[in-house]
Amino acid sequence: MIIGLDLRLSEGHGMMSLQFGKSREPIIFDLMNIIHDLTAELVAFRNERDWEQFHNPKDLALAMSIEANELLEAFLWKSPEEAEVEKVKEELADVLAYALLMANHYNLDVAQIVRDKVARNAEKYPADKARGTAKKYDEL
Repeated sequence: MIIGLDLRLSEGHGMMSLQFGKSREPIIFDLMNIIHDLTAELVAFRNERDWEQFHNPKDLALAMSIEANELLEAFLWKSPEEAEVEKVKEELADVLAYALLMANHYNLDVAQIVRDKVARNAEKYPADKARGTAKKYDEL
């Protein structure tokens, strides 16, 4: 039985702490290892089927776009609450899988490129100006 669940990401490190059971001792998961393992599973799956020939950057980008549009379809003509969660999970998994394969192709550090993007967005959208508004950075 899970007594407590405490999810924490430590800043600047891809670490996640989960607390389970009576002892409440944290179990640490390294998110980068998880991403690495997921990517390895995807590459193995792809290679077992000889699909690498189809997974060039252009086709991976097209696949991501197509799957992202299938994700949008889960929300078409519905309120966000009416979206079928199983459909969202399925399409989101496809988008993430192709993104990981793209990052693998270019040998990118997923955590670092996301951190870099957040840093660029922090410059474009300073919290004191952007808080509570959906305005574009050039309209702040």
